[in-house]
Amino acid sequence: ANVSGQIPEAIAELPFLESLMFRKITNLTGTIPHANTRLTRLRSLTISWTNISGPVPAFLSELKNLTSLDLSFNN
Repeated sequence: ANVSGQIPEAIAELPFLESLMFRKITNLTGTIPHANTRLTRLRSLTISWTNISGPVPAFLSELKNLTSLDLSFNN
């Protein structure tokens, strides 16, 4: 994938998104955007093997439909 930089906050404008995966994208940096709390239908979130950094965001607990979360092998 040719994705680089931070996770775009525009992803939060996809209200019917149920699954989101960023895996093995080493050019992905920054933190998980707070705007992702608007993804209320999200069931699965994978952000692994990237260069995302920082603590696990507390706002992820607000995603009531989230049943699968993989944040492995990041910074």
